[in-house]
Amino acid sequence: MKNKIEIQLNKKNLIKGVGITTLLYASKKNMKNSIYLFIILILLSCTNSKNKNYSEKELLEKNSIKSIYLKTQLYSNDSIALNTEQVEYFIKQWNDSKPIGMRKYIPKIWIKVNFNNAKNKYFKNSGKLIKSNNDFTFQLNDTVFLKSILQSRLKDNKKENKLELKIFELNKHTVFTGQTKLKNGKTFTTGIEFKKISENMIEYQYTELINWKQKERIKGVGILTGKGKIKDRYNREFETVILKDSTNLIEIHFTTKKPVLSRIFRKKSDNSPLMYGK
Repeated sequence: MKNKIEIQLNKKNLIKGVGITTLLYASKKNMKNSIYLFIILILLSCTNSKNKNYSEKELLEKNSIKSIYLKTQLYSNDSIALNTEQVEYFIKQWNDSKPIGMRKYIPKIWIKVNFNNAKNKYFKNSGKLIKSNNDFTFQLNDTVFLKSILQSRLKDNKKENKLELKIFELNKHTVFTGQTKLKNGKTFTTGIEFKKISENMIEYQYTELINWKQKERIKGVGILTGKGKIKDRYNREFETVILKDSTNLIEIHFTTKKPVLSRIFRKKSDNSPLMYGK
């Protein structure tokens, strides 16, 4: 009798144990399924959220834009300002661009848009692709517009450099002369001779004559430091290159395009009359 009771108890315990184990297994399986389902829902929600937010393009309005600049590098100081027509065309190109999804690429052109409210926004361009704050990319209708502006500027820079080299070739002499009448009726004649000795250094000799008698002669070496402006006898303004001689406290301005002009600006005495290249 005792053995029968023990057997029955053991059977009950066994059945109970199997039931608990089964419940635990089922519970774990459901938990795994729930976790998988939860992860899938999160991924789907993130994807939908990204597509929803990033594909919604912020259109540009002409009236809210102060200026637009192009750069080949983000932190470069060298930039190209778009004119009014180019600004309007860029706005149209961006507003009409078509979404193509997430893309990773190295920008060839950076576009900086300055707004009237003092804020700015950058666009990253590479051929037909353009994007703004994130990697959601749009396709431009005109794929050469921005590139053509940069190429045009590079050609202009090359022309300017060639002109400068023609005027001041290494180890060759260039002469400028000028003449004016002083208030006392005497003739004031000036002349300056340049000799380029390195890429940014020029040796010069400046001479002043009063009624064809030498008044002063200055020899020195100047460093090309930047750009300035001078006016001719008709009050027309021309861009110049500045040669600075800190020893003699002299700045010499000269043009690199026709008409070839030069003028000396001095701190010790009056500035020279306008001189013309020979």
